[in-house]
Amino acid sequence: MCADGALSVLAPLIQLGGKYSTSGLPPDTQVHVIMKANCIAACAYLRKFKATPERVSAAELDAQRLTSPDGALRAPDAVNCILHAIDYANQAACMQFIRRVVLLVGATFRDLTERIGLDVWSFKQYAPLWHAVERCEYELSVKKYLEEWRKKPVVLFPAKVCASPGCFGCLEGKDQWEPCCGNCAWDRKPWYCSSTCRAKEWENHRASCKPPRAMWPVKLPSSVAPDWNMRDLFIRKLVPNGPVEQIEVVPKDVVNTLDTRNGTVVWVWDMPSLCVPGETVQCVLKRYTHLLGRDTYGRPCIDGALLELAPLLDRHYGGNLKYSAAAPRVITHALDIIMKAHSLAAYAYFLKYTATPDRQRGAADDAQHFPLPAALRADDATVDSLIYAADHANFAACMQFISPAVLLAGGAFRDLAEYLGLDVWSGIKRYAPLWFALEWANRQTFDTKFPAGWVLDMREYLTAQAVCLAPGCDQSPGQKEDKQWCRGTCAWDCKPWYCSDKCRRKDWENHLQYCTPPRVIAVEIPPPCVTVDQSTRDVLFRDKLYPEGVSEVTQVEIMPDDANELDARNGTIQEEWELPSPYVFGETVKVVLKNYGPRHPNYK
Repeated sequence: MCADGALSVLAPLIQLGGKYSTSGLPPDTQVHVIMKANCIAACAYLRKFKATPERVSAAELDAQRLTSPDGALRAPDAVNCILHAIDYANQAACMQFIRRVVLLVGATFRDLTERIGLDVWSFKQYAPLWHAVERCEYELSVKKYLEEWRKKPVVLFPAKVCASPGCFGCLEGKDQWEPCCGNCAWDRKPWYCSSTCRAKEWENHRASCKPPRAMWPVKLPSSVAPDWNMRDLFIRKLVPNGPVEQIEVVPKDVVNTLDTRNGTVVWVWDMPSLCVPGETVQCVLKRYTHLLGRDTYGRPCIDGALLELAPLLDRHYGGNLKYSAAAPRVITHALDIIMKAHSLAAYAYFLKYTATPDRQRGAADDAQHFPLPAALRADDATVDSLIYAADHANFAACMQFISPAVLLAGGAFRDLAEYLGLDVWSGIKRYAPLWFALEWANRQTFDTKFPAGWVLDMREYLTAQAVCLAPGCDQSPGQKEDKQWCRGTCAWDCKPWYCSDKCRRKDWENHLQYCTPPRVIAVEIPPPCVTVDQSTRDVLFRDKLYPEGVSEVTQVEIMPDDANELDARNGTIQEEWELPSPYVFGETVKVVLKNYGPRHPNYK
């Protein structure tokens, strides 16, 4: 078969762009001819894909003699041949012009994608082709089941109760049964007493609603090597950067309306049937939506998420912020949503920091498809990503939005600093809200794991302290409520009390070195791609966190209710306001403008 010769003849009838057209279909008399041309073109490209080395040489000679008038029809290698084949096969499947070559092309491509770890259903605009393959396998499985039943009679409808959990409605008649409308095997197909139960159970049944594999695995030609290059090529060419609209003919058999893979119907009309003269079929315009324009097959799309969050992220905060006596503009009604965005951004950059080499390859591919603004672009996939994660986590901590993502990013940064032999409290003062959040989390975790002190109030029975801990004071309050407990983050088993607030302030300098919670959260080990050396230390603290010309840090924060005003690490309050709480309706919060002083001289 001269594949290139056939394609040259079919060129006037083949329309590669027709599947994305929303203007309508060609005249009814031409559609049938065009669908036949598409099937022949799919067969030609499939033969070129499966060609042996001898046939490849002959095909190259044909391609030189028969130059295609349309450059879009040229396929330089076997992989591009199969991509062209599924294009034409899908156009025929959209019009329900199902022929054997259409099913063979779909099954071949499905087996090829499975070998490189992809799912064909991720290429949503080809859903009619995948549905045709599954429907064919379902019909083959039903035929096989009926043949076995003729040889040895079995119960055709074994279930006599509704398959929906918690429903025991009896199925008294065949007309009342509601079977699953999917392509699951006939002998395992669930039945329901109503469409309501069927819709309720669909979320649990969806994963198993597929037919048994009835077609033999396709043997790939020797010229095709399933590898990362092929995977990247499929993702780049088959996943569009936006929603796809295409015209389809509704199949005559039952359509599972619960299956979201069927797309969204935009417009419906009737047209003459392509196969049966005198009959009409229902034609629809469907829209297939891809998440962020691409599907990452279970892998988090970091750059895609950051690109969507970019309008909510503002990294121009921190150093040299000056506000008037009026209320700061950062406290708005949308602060809750903005803080959620910063929390998600911190987690996204944390995933970049901890990415394995395989995921770094996928992240690099995402970065090409989703170009980020300069303010969100991390030059280094490790240290820069961790700094960006800490930036967004600290901004959320300033507004008292303490989420697991904030603690995760802050803990990773703190642990890396400890591996480098640095003190975060002295080196990075502008992250003080983040460090306080980590200490608060450690204390909360300790109190949860060891709650006996709070339940039994063991502090009353600690023999180590019977009187006020302040030097030179031996007073003991008569009432439990009169005791002034330390307001720091130390654990309950070593938290001291005083007879008055004056004694608490007097003893703070002595108690300061002990006022830290026990480390109960596991230390995060830096990923293998991070080199713990002086170079990383310089990049982390000198070159990135303190831009040139910035010597002091001034930032707006929401003061927590249990803040220890004696702790110098809290910075100096320059201005303060009482504003409505952005999180709890009807309450107020104390918003302050803090100054954390100059940098430590060892970190210049």
